[in-house]
Amino acid sequence: MADDHSAGERHASWIELFFDLVLVAGIAQLAHVLSHGPSLADLGLYVLLYLAFWITWATFTVYGRVRGEKTRILPILLAMMGLAVMVASVPGVREEHTTAFVVALYRSTLARRSHLRADADRR
Repeated sequence: MADDHSAGERHASWIELFFDLVLVAGIAQLAHVLSHGPSLADLGLYVLLYLAFWITWATFTVYGRVRGEKTRILPILLAMMGLAVMVASVPGVREEHTTAFVVALYRSTLARRSHLRADADRR
């Protein structure tokens, strides 16, 4: 009976695991936001940045689970590149890297929407 249940399980692909690793790097970088001392503004910025990382990750994770073996690699790679830019911009997000963070988040959102729409049109 255990074999019947495990036969229906789907395991994460290597690209999905690497995507998760990029997210972990982003969450680790968020420690820079709180390194100046935990003020209310720092905590608010931390929550805002965390939500940006989490929403991007969660939507692509759901996409991977829903599409299963039909998951397209390109949207995941585009989102991963966006997350990587977001990760790199976190240490200077208060000063010169704000624009880079916002543009990367926006591009990841566009990639997600366009690929989800393309998948819906194919059905």
